Amino acid sequence: MTDLADSPAPGHLTDHAGLSEPTPLADGRSGGAGPSAGRSAKPSIGRRWPGGFSPAQAANYAVLTAATVFIFVSLNRAGGLWSRATPTGGDMGAHVWGPAYLKDTLLASFRLSGWSQDWYAGFPVYTFYMVVPALAIVALDVGLPPLVGIPLLALSVGALVYGWSLFTHRLARAAMVVAAVVIIPLCIDLDPNVAFKLVTVSGLLAMPWAAYFLGTSLRLRFPGPMMMVMAALVFVWDSHFTIYGGNAASTMAGEFSFSIALALALVFLGVVARGLETGRHASLAVVLFGLVATCHVIPTSYAIAGALALWVLRFGWRQLAWVATVGVSGTLLASFWIVPFFLRRAYLNDMGWERLGPPIDDKPATFWQYLLPNTMPYHQIIIGLAVIGAVLSIVKANRAGLTFLVWTVLGACMFLVLPQGRFWNARVLPFYILSLDLLAAVGVTLLIGALASFVASQPHWRTAATGVLAGASVITVFLAVALPLGLPPTAKSTVVNASTVVVSQTSVTQLDGRQFGPFLSTQSNVASSWATWNFAGLEAKDRYPEFSNLITTMRRIGEERGCGRAMWEYYDELGDYGTPMAPMMLPYFTDGCIGSMEGLYFEASMTTPFHFLNQALLSAVPSRAMRNMPYQGLNVEEGVKRLQLYGVKYYLSRSKAATDQARALTEGPDAMLTEVAEVPSQGLADDTEVEQQPWVIFEVANSELVSGLDHQPVVMDDVASNHEAWLDPTVAWYNDSGAWSTFLAADGPKEWTRVSCGKRPGEVSVDEPYGRVCDGVEPSEPVTPAEVSDIVVEQQSMSFTVDEVGKPVLVKMSYFPNWRAEGAEGPYRVAPNLMVVVPTKNDVTLTYGRSWVEVLGAALSLLGLVIVVALLALKLPRFRRAWQFAYDAETSDPGAPTARQYYARAWPWTRKGSSSRRKMPGPDATPESAGPSGRRDPDATLEPSPDWIVEAQAPADVADDPGQGDDR
Repeated sequence: MTDLADSPAPGHLTDHAGLSEPTPLADGRSGGAGPSAGRSAKPSIGRRWPGGFSPAQAANYAVLTAATVFIFVSLNRAGGLWSRATPTGGDMGAHVWGPAYLKDTLLASFRLSGWSQDWYAGFPVYTFYMVVPALAIVALDVGLPPLVGIPLLALSVGALVYGWSLFTHRLARAAMVVAAVVIIPLCIDLDPNVAFKLVTVSGLLAMPWAAYFLGTSLRLRFPGPMMMVMAALVFVWDSHFTIYGGNAASTMAGEFSFSIALALALVFLGVVARGLETGRHASLAVVLFGLVATCHVIPTSYAIAGALALWVLRFGWRQLAWVATVGVSGTLLASFWIVPFFLRRAYLNDMGWERLGPPIDDKPATFWQYLLPNTMPYHQIIIGLAVIGAVLSIVKANRAGLTFLVWTVLGACMFLVLPQGRFWNARVLPFYILSLDLLAAVGVTLLIGALASFVASQPHWRTAATGVLAGASVITVFLAVALPLGLPPTAKSTVVNASTVVVSQTSVTQLDGRQFGPFLSTQSNVASSWATWNFAGLEAKDRYPEFSNLITTMRRIGEERGCGRAMWEYYDELGDYGTPMAPMMLPYFTDGCIGSMEGLYFEASMTTPFHFLNQALLSAVPSRAMRNMPYQGLNVEEGVKRLQLYGVKYYLSRSKAATDQARALTEGPDAMLTEVAEVPSQGLADDTEVEQQPWVIFEVANSELVSGLDHQPVVMDDVASNHEAWLDPTVAWYNDSGAWSTFLAADGPKEWTRVSCGKRPGEVSVDEPYGRVCDGVEPSEPVTPAEVSDIVVEQQSMSFTVDEVGKPVLVKMSYFPNWRAEGAEGPYRVAPNLMVVVPTKNDVTLTYGRSWVEVLGAALSLLGLVIVVALLALKLPRFRRAWQFAYDAETSDPGAPTARQYYARAWPWTRKGSSSRRKMPGPDATPESAGPSGRRDPDATLEPSPDWIVEAQAPADVADDPGQGDDR
């Protein structure tokens, strides 16, 4: 885990187009790029500087640094990244809640997942959402004060440097890396909002480095790795999609875990590429795969598909065993999160994201608008270069190009064949687009090599031509990305005549553009302005005083009238607070006193569908975010009945229509609502009709969190617990308040009546939404309800007292299997997604605990950790130095294998006979496998590696005994 020495050093160049002179060997033979070259031959572009550092290395690192700085500056144009303001914008505005809850509640209980009462009448936290990015935020947030942290940081760095030189065993060094990861963040004291912002952009900042590492791992030669950096830059600032994940716009919309996981996936795939050649780095690959899986599940699928593609291109049974070991061990390592996610997936909600690319009028061509998007900036150039890269890679048997070609095809196929379901096929598009960008970068690399060879015959002139062409390409890409962002500042605005351009279906005669020298762009990119909006924070928004007044009022009401859940009216202009999700932050700003019925993690709770049914009844212009639901119009009276069922204490209205209906319910002895406060509009000049109205806050009557039932529930025998099966009968029951006397249950004591609901005849759709009535349900036998008192609610527990035992009691909290009851039977799941217990004692306590699922996941993760340690501690055999599949430019060696021989070697089953292949040079074929000293080259095995590849490996890679070595 301590070195990756089998890769060429950054910028290390070999003779790929006659760019260096043959080097004489000790025995007088010429050490060119062919099989006769010995290990002492180290040709490279240009002279090396002191210490072996080359101009190419300097160029690579300069471009890497420039790309990273460019991304950071573009995201921080207004200085918001260092501001202590609360991040906002899209989903990001509500993501702030998660790390804070992890730090204050879960980690304080020595847990990484648990329960929260803050959203959706309670939901499982970090069971269905990834915890590692939140852990990184917490790590930067809980740092020591500077007077302690800075000396400790200096001491830790010094100890690490000294220990690294003192201990060379990889297990000891791995322990030092782990210690550094834990200790160094604790030495840095950051404001929690600053920590949050830095982690959210970390995936974007890491993308160029990850792509560069992948390029070097696939043996791309100069300027290949540099072009990988440019491909990553183009992908990060791709503006044609804004929510699928990976790019800057998606990250600003809240998909920062995705971009972190995607960058880690590229590093993982780079390590896999190296490991398939040498048999090393397995432990590092295991850890990286585990990190990808616990950062985001969708890039994990990319990592799996990409690794299998790499194995196909480096086919071998030992390589298969290596990949399988990494995959299984990485899965084990991440099992503490994967196992609960998988085994509890029945309790995941499905928002019904509509599959992209369905045929329109039986014309399947609609898929092409996503696979060959004309809205992607410079799409003609990128797709054209990708085609060139694919063709040249096939002709030259270029491993990097073939890898990206296979990834592109895989991404396209996954997008086309994935059915309507939880895995939205649009989420495959980032993998496809990134692979397309990387393939285009390979095309540029190969074109530069060919053009340099064409214009210059002498090696030093070819070197100069390669550098000039690479530099021109880098400058072009930077300007192509910068101009749509409004950079550089000296670029001037201009107007471009474009009479044939169509934008938003409207023909226009002119377009706004930006020009810098000869470069002109009419593209626009909103991602940078989104970053400015997000990182400036809630406090910088014009309507913040009104939002702050709302929070202050709710905090005061909670203190005076009691804490509880709140249901707020949705309206389109909520985004003026900074994000439409701003009211979700009620528990964040009231220290958990006032919960919000709507929360960010829509898929994490099966209460979500019923919340959106409530929202439709209680909002004049609801979002209706979940598909295939039987929504009704504004009807506050019916909506309040559902708030009472869910134990919601407060209702906040904003529109005049909703407020008028709510105020009508405050009259009479059986009033359902009590008006308790009003938050006036801020009265801005551009207020819409709804924003001119005040927030009006009502307290809901009869909204206690525990109540006795007057009928025994009825158990549905044939209804499974998964999303599709559960919603049909429970939605029908929920929309008919007259049926609420008898609750529908998933299970219960044997004395409860059992019924069979039957099956839906067709598929759920917009025209046939959820809500099929359960057949045969009749009101059960009435019982005198138990009286409930002394209700105490904590984040992960609840207790209450009943006056009688043996009678069903409704607990108005979302169901999840981890809940355990003491002093009662159950809890049992009942419609809509609540719990019922049958007390056996007067005092009942419910606790959210660790089930066998969490215990199993933790045990498997411990096993995965043991495997990682074993891979570090044991000296496993390396692969024999394999014949290399990749080469990205011509070679001057007449004995180098042809592309046809590459394919025959890579996939032996494609051989048609021995006559179809020129014999590959091997240890027994020529005497040249002996080095200058006459000693047999340990790398000259039955699968020989041409010296123009071997010389790219650092000497530390080569063991005297090819059967022994490290497995890292």
